[in-house]
Amino acid sequence: MADDASDYYQIFNDIQKYVHYSDFSENDGVLDRFKPACDKLLESTDHSFLVPTLLDCQKILYMIMLIKSSSGNMLNNINCKFLNFWINAKLKKYKQDKPICVRTLYIKLTAINGQIEDDNLLKNLNNIDNNIFENVNILYKLYEFYYKIYKKTNDSISCNGEFCKQLTDSCFNEYKKGIINCPNDQSEFCRLLKQFESQYKLLKNKSSPSRDFNISELIKLPTYEEVAKEFGIIDWEDIIIKIFYILGPMFGIMLISLCFNKFNPFGQVPCNKLRGQNKKKHNLHDENQKIAHTYNDKNIKKNMIYKLPYNSADYS
Repeated sequence: MADDASDYYQIFNDIQKYVHYSDFSENDGVLDRFKPACDKLLESTDHSFLVPTLLDCQKILYMIMLIKSSSGNMLNNINCKFLNFWINAKLKKYKQDKPICVRTLYIKLTAINGQIEDDNLLKNLNNIDNNIFENVNILYKLYEFYYKIYKKTNDSISCNGEFCKQLTDSCFNEYKKGIINCPNDQSEFCRLLKQFESQYKLLKNKSSPSRDFNISELIKLPTYEEVAKEFGIIDWEDIIIKIFYILGPMFGIMLISLCFNKFNPFGQVPCNKLRGQNKKKHNLHDENQKIAHTYNDKNIKKNMIYKLPYNSADYS
């Protein structure tokens, strides 16, 4: 079945339940009964198929059995999506060239323990797309830390001193990984991240079992701007807005000036007339100069003294 991120995000509608299920799987006492089946799997596996460690094999069997028995032995789609994510998370830590195939592992597990067999689960098992997995994993880890800090049954902080500080620091660092992908808070992932932030902030008002620290001082999550600045990410959209904010008035003045020169309260015609009058004045000035020049030439010729030769016809 193809991955759809929104299917996995439905897990967080009831995330406290799944976090507690995961906590139960860390209890070694409940895992012992699955050891024989996992020993058998590890002994029978050839080198062409890699399996997790004995402990992780036991945890996977236990988790499937726990959720199945808690759901009336019928797994719905949300249960299946959580199990697929949870098993993927267990297998992701094994750094190898070829990842363990979740579906193939499940088929091998059902061969040694038929109680975990479920058709709906088989349809939903696969190796999750990395981008979807990373986002779901960030949200899941945040709630894991959250429910280690806060105990809902008595509505109070359940950690003490240094351990509380470690948990809140872990929340802070995990939240940074998510918020850096949310400059505009538009995706469903970002909406769920903000939802966690709102819930997390409420811890400031919860009572603390110890007086050696102030929980309200520890509960602080970074903003996108703070993380972007730390990582040296340039927000080009913000820079462009600031440039227009600075240069906008200048362009406005230039535009007004241009319009003022082109148009006036009387329209464009008076401007043309004014330019025509200026042109006529210029032409008139040129004509006056020519006339003055011609007049001076004639004047000079009129006042000139002519010297006639002595043997002129008048004296003949």
